[in-house]
Order: sequence, then structure tokens, then C-alpha cells
Amino acid sequence: SGKAPIYANASKQLEVPAYVTVDLGMTYRTTLGKVPTTFGLTAYNILDKQYWMSRPSYNYAIQGLPRSLVFSMQMDI
Repeated sequence: SGKAPIYANASKQLEVPAYVTVDLGMTYRTTLGKVPTTFGLTAYNILDKQYWMSRPSYNYAIQGLPRSLVFSMQMDI
């Protein structure tokens, strides 16, 4: 199935189920005046999956990020 549990600590007291999130991004290249410019839009966790991320070497788990959008602009000056 491609899924495997991960554990929040070394003694396996808390089992965190496997998860998959879906991200989607796009860019648009243009010029503003004579300056090459790239606009970007990225959607993270577009299905708004609720999940826990664990860091076994640090013995903790944190709630995963909800759906979010990030807009960016890069100007090559």
C-alpha cells in the first residue's frame, strides 16, 4: 500500500499514521518595463488533509499544516 507508520518517539509509545498531501504550483514569466519578472503561486495541502508530523530523533509530533497559498514575485535586476 506504500504506507507505513512512523513513531513519535524511540519507545514506540505513540504511533503516527502515514500521510500524503497534494501540492500544486505554477509560475508565469513576463517583463515589467525591461526587468524579467517571475510570478509564482503555490497551493500546499490542497485537499486540506489533517495529519501529524513526527520527528523520531527529537521525540515529538506536531500537527501538519492546513491548506495554504503562497504568492511570490522574483525580479531579475
